[in-house]
Amino acid sequence: MSEKGPEEYWEQVQEIGELKLGESTVIKFQKGVTKRDRREVVSIRAWVAGKKYTGPTRQGFNLDLKTAEEFYNLLGKALGKSR
Repeated sequence: MSEKGPEEYWEQVQEIGELKLGESTVIKFQKGVTKRDRREVVSIRAWVAGKKYTGPTRQGFNLDLKTAEEFYNLLGKALGKSR
């Protein structure tokens, strides 16, 4: 089964930033509206650049905006930066 490309998944998408994990892997942070159910979500996903495949992987997740805010608050607590 082939992975859907980003243009097939998103109705609209905004690139927020990325973290380099290795030579060919980054974690991308994106915010957008899904085509399937028109939900506004934050996506945190590993992307690879290789000879056979370049694009998103299955390693990652989408959060609706309310859950993303809760995730942000919990991450802040874990890092000792409570809001």
